[in-house]
Amino acid sequence: KTDPFDSILPALANHQGIHLHLDHRYFDGPGIVIQGWIYDADYCGESLRLVNGLGLDAPAEIERVVRDDVNATFNIDPNRKSGFNIKIPYETIENLPYVLRIENPRGVLSCDLNIEMDPAKRKERRDLIRAGVISAPDEPPMEYDDWMREHAVPEEERERQRGEHFPQEPVISVVIPLYNTPLNYLQEICDSVLNQTYGKLELCLADGSTEDRVGAFIKEHYGDDPRVRYRRLEENRGISENTTEAIRITTIRWIRLRAMKSSRPLIRISTWISSIRTRIRSPRRAISITIRTSNRISISTC
Repeated sequence: KTDPFDSILPALANHQGIHLHLDHRYFDGPGIVIQGWIYDADYCGESLRLVNGLGLDAPAEIERVVRDDVNATFNIDPNRKSGFNIKIPYETIENLPYVLRIENPRGVLSCDLNIEMDPAKRKERRDLIRAGVISAPDEPPMEYDDWMREHAVPEEERERQRGEHFPQEPVISVVIPLYNTPLNYLQEICDSVLNQTYGKLELCLADGSTEDRVGAFIKEHYGDDPRVRYRRLEENRGISENTTEAIRITTIRWIRLRAMKSSRPLIRISTWISSIRTRIRSPRRAISITIRTSNRISISTC
């Protein structure tokens, strides 16, 4: 894996001003979510405004959040709210384009957020393209959240999967190294794993946090689930060694990893089992999935 800041830091070496970085823009339920962070070497406490094409404030919920990765990279106050989440309801989107305006004592930085049309209209446009009615050589790729909604598994199919059995059913160990993980992200990914239709799995958590709240949350919400294995580490040793500690508390015998990033819920484990079942030669062979969490969730799967 490459550090996402490796491509950013050289540009900031001699940069004097406000720096804006957009991490994600995705479609979530009733609106659009935009996530990113802001850095200025000399000033903090900047104000954010979302402005429409008429120069008026656009309806949106703007939340400032602590970004441990950003604060540690730039060696700034660990409590500094350098990150932001912007939620824009679909029904309020009008008078595009939308521009994010960031202001501090240095001045103002404006960024066009390139807000797209609502999901129903985008789906209609994709269907027309697939049918050959219209062409769109510059059509952006389909958003992952839109794909997930279009391919959501009906409850009837989930019930069928719960009753499905394979000739060999390896234990799936989902390995998550934790470090001061935001509880909302932690609950999202834990529930995503534990609600899988494939039942032979274990969730292995190695916690290198400097706070007790992560462990307390796990014990309160998942302490009675025998599939959850939790270990509090004496110190944080970084993503690699924390992952190794998480692997040590698994019950698996074989591990093979490759990287895939996502901030969205885990895809269906039963699908993986179905696709790999012809390649599993030993009934004791098992699969490991590593989920790396900080302010964003990345997933490494077998």
